[in-house]
Amino acid sequence: MTDSSHQSPSVGQPREVAAVRIRLGADRPALQPDPLGRQRIGFADGVSGYELWERGRGVWKAKLPNVAAADLALLVHEDRVVGVGSVDGVAFHEDRVAISGVPLLQHPLIGQPDPLPNKSRNPIAYGTVHTIPSSAYRSAAQGVQRPYEDVFADAVRVLTEAARLRRAVYQPAATGRGYAVHPTETEPADWAEFVCLALAGAAANVGGIETALQGRPGSWEASRVRDLLASQIGEEEENLLRYRTEPLRIVLTTDPDLDWLEELYEESYAQFQVRAEEAAAQFPVDAHTWRFGNVRNDGRPAGDSDRTHTGPTPFTGEFVCEDPDAPSFEEAVARFKDDLRAKGAPEAVIA
Repeated sequence: MTDSSHQSPSVGQPREVAAVRIRLGADRPALQPDPLGRQRIGFADGVSGYELWERGRGVWKAKLPNVAAADLALLVHEDRVVGVGSVDGVAFHEDRVAISGVPLLQHPLIGQPDPLPNKSRNPIAYGTVHTIPSSAYRSAAQGVQRPYEDVFADAVRVLTEAARLRRAVYQPAATGRGYAVHPTETEPADWAEFVCLALAGAAANVGGIETALQGRPGSWEASRVRDLLASQIGEEEENLLRYRTEPLRIVLTTDPDLDWLEELYEESYAQFQVRAEEAAAQFPVDAHTWRFGNVRNDGRPAGDSDRTHTGPTPFTGEFVCEDPDAPSFEEAVARFKDDLRAKGAPEAVIA
């Protein structure tokens, strides 16, 4: 994404890192409507690292388990790494996904040959790379950021665009019931609501109101912003989580958390056994233990060898019992059902 010559010497030690490789094509218009709101996709010289990340992070058909296991996303163009980003999650767009993460503008892989080369036409590849993981690199590169002036200019541009937004005007429907959108009239959008929601989302993304205001928490500006956010989210700051727009990465150590499943299984199995015994006591079938077997065309009873028989069926379709006192198969079934009905068994069980 950018020249990696300014890499911090305290980044950390490389190790084996799971990665997903994304091969970018040439710069071209994005098909509209684009799920990520982009006008162009693919690699282009001179674009910022942030724009290149947006161009390359989606949307792709990918193997979700492999993406979920990945720590880094590598953007490759003409067999060379042109961008690296963290894999913090995915956003689903029908049968495709876009990677959610942070571009690592000075990662040492940038400028290096494709570490996961193959001859497949599929732009997506998976594997492990001996490099610096995203967590270590980001923690050591906290100072790597866009200039304040650039971020401020983008913020003013977005807020100005929002201030010019217009929304539909509703009027009574011609049917006399309900309302319909006026065909030509619009009115200014609620810019104040936009600002409040944007501030709440930003504060939630960085971890809380006080985290967002830690640069100068005692200033009058911080006091006003704090009041504004409190009026938006309410008294409980935990409500702020509803406004988060960035994925929340939670790492779980599964073994201790899943140990209780064995106890739950044993408890459930014991309960099932008790219910089965209660049902057997309520609806005994000891009186109906005749064993009926298929009859072969040659008159012999079916044997174990017939279980693996292939070819034309050797059976007549009749069922007979070795007990000479047993009723016919149809009568035995009818008796069994009548007995269940007499004991109050539901028809779903009898059927």
